[in-house]
Amino acid sequence: MLQIPRIKLYPVSQGVKVHGDGRLRADLNQGLEPIEQDQPPRHYFPPVEV
Repeated sequence: MLQIPRIKLYPVSQGVKVHGDGRLRADLNQGLEPIEQDQPPRHYFPPVEV
């Protein structure tokens, strides 16, 4: 039987900043953290935060 991955979305409780090439590339203040079973942690960045 095919199992559908279960994903739960949680609001980000603290800010996340992404730096690349010495510059701030994204500043996440109000994003979502999708939690999927057996997957590494990740964050969703809304386009307005990038």
